[in-house]
Amino acid sequence: MSICSWRTWVLISVFSFIAGACQANVVVDDFNDGGVVVHAPPTAGYDTPSAGLGGYRALYFSNNTGDMGTLTLDPSAGSLSINSTGVGQVTVGYGYRLYTNGYSLVGTSETALNADFTRYTGFRFQILTNDAVNGSMRMRLSVNMSTGGAGATATGGAPMLVDSPTGTFYDLPFSAFTTYGGGAHLNDIDYLSFTFYSGYVGNSISVGDIELVSAVPESTSLALMAGVGIVCAGWRWFRGSFA
Repeated sequence: MSICSWRTWVLISVFSFIAGACQANVVVDDFNDGGVVVHAPPTAGYDTPSAGLGGYRALYFSNNTGDMGTLTLDPSAGSLSINSTGVGQVTVGYGYRLYTNGYSLVGTSETALNADFTRYTGFRFQILTNDAVNGSMRMRLSVNMSTGGAGATATGGAPMLVDSPTGTFYDLPFSAFTTYGGGAHLNDIDYLSFTFYSGYVGNSISVGDIELVSAVPESTSLALMAGVGIVCAGWRWFRGSFA
């Protein structure tokens, strides 16, 4: 093996490790465990250990208007789905547990995430089903994250429209959040929740992976790898010039 080849191999290994560590998104939840089917009314919920953020997932489901709604967490499909004859909504929480009333979430100092989000720019949602013909009637979403009693919300109190169609992704940057009570601290997020709404009477929606989006874009890692080629080419020129 030539010196250049050896050095290239070492550089590629090092840069690949660094690039991979920097650019990788982190999964908040992929819904690959803790399968459950919940019907409403009445409002119902559950919590269980999971591979999601903080090692625990808590949720509650309600159905407004209409006769019946069904929430399905299907680990085989990696999906969280709402089928409703009314307007169904599910809140999924991390750092929370299901409250004793069975239809709300509660967070304590013992359940807090203490998670560091400073290396990320926002959330990405995999949209598995969101097919309402009228785009204004598609899925709606509310997101809240907090540090102690202070927090940040991406909705300002009203659920936002997710008009991304089936088979796409929806990105929600932290810059879209508004703060309350002093604001959440990205270096110490204690509690995180997502509320998904079916959007309109009789609609069906489903989501897959929820991720934290890395602050280092993929192009940065590609630039690092390109640097390997430049170093190698420079080494060959140097050796040829003094041969």
